[in-house]
Amino acid sequence: MNTMLRSDQISIPETFILYKKVLTFLRAGRVLHFFFLSSLALFLISFNHVKFEGLAFISIPGFLSMFFFSLCITTELDAYSRYQNYKMVKDLYYKYGFREMISKPFSKSSCQRDAAVEAARQLKISDQVEKYFYKLGYRWYHIIPSMLIDKPFMFFTKDYWTSTFFVPRYTSKYFCW
Repeated sequence: MNTMLRSDQISIPETFILYKKVLTFLRAGRVLHFFFLSSLALFLISFNHVKFEGLAFISIPGFLSMFFFSLCITTELDAYSRYQNYKMVKDLYYKYGFREMISKPFSKSSCQRDAAVEAARQLKISDQVEKYFYKLGYRWYHIIPSMLIDKPFMFFTKDYWTSTFFVPRYTSKYFCW
């Protein structure tokens, strides 16, 4: 199956395309989805201890359940944004091959690096991409985005929230998923 053709150029069943999109979405953000499931479990545990009698909801279990629920939402928004990054970098790698200048913008966070590596894996150039990220000094335990290490207050800026949780939808030019 040639994944380098769009569905409007060849006949690929829509269910197969959906299956591949979901699988790729899960692979491109696997750490985020694990974090989502962990947050969901903690939300359900803390929500189970909330008492709904008057203002009793304003308690430690109530605050914890709200916190973990917000983590569920933000991690999936982040995963969706990383999927958009995946589609973009896959198109760029396909068109230009591996280039450091393509990979550099996707090195800022562990999730972006995972998305870039997944795109490269599908194009059989993941070794080059992983070596490049290693050369930049990134290891598996570098999870917190480097921009937050350099500028901790960037967390409170519109640019951070837009680039992390609200990346615009990207339509792939060369691939169905």
